[in-house]
Amino acid sequence: MRIRFQLLLATACLVPPLIVAHEIGHLMTGMAIGVPNPQLHMARFTHGPAPWLQSWQIALIAGSGPAATLAFAMAGAAMSERRHALAATAVGVAACSRLLELLPYAVSAVMRRLRGSQPRATTFDEDMFFHALGLPGDIGLIVVTLTFAIILYVLFRRNRRAAPSLVIGGIAGWLAWTVAVNP
Repeated sequence: MRIRFQLLLATACLVPPLIVAHEIGHLMTGMAIGVPNPQLHMARFTHGPAPWLQSWQIALIAGSGPAATLAFAMAGAAMSERRHALAATAVGVAACSRLLELLPYAVSAVMRRLRGSQPRATTFDEDMFFHALGLPGDIGLIVVTLTFAIILYVLFRRNRRAAPSLVIGGIAGWLAWTVAVNP
């Protein structure tokens, strides 16, 4: 296994801007809908009280962040097919690093479903998106987690030799972001 440090570093450095892009997705949608006092924080989007929001508007706001992240992941996967497209692959892997946060909750949701237990609500966007549409939120976590896992598989399959550097870079970027923003 050969580690390519430039690729590792590039992937790690791409994680924070993609997290911010995720939050900007929420912000832009919230502003378009007209929520009061929209604010972009480093790790989240907030707004003032808006009891008038309908469920479809809540779904749009909640889904816009994950949609932005999925768009970057899919674009990275689509462009990674080209020869010498490691930068696109790094973008895709950095976007898929959301799996690090979702995976434990998705596994827990699957286990609860298999045992017949009641699902637990989370504060994840995917959960809120599905719930606002009248669907079980835990199914949203499971579906999005599987989607990211499939995209990640495609990225690694196309760049097998680079996979260790990409994985370590994605994890390092996510950990650095988590420590820096959520101490």
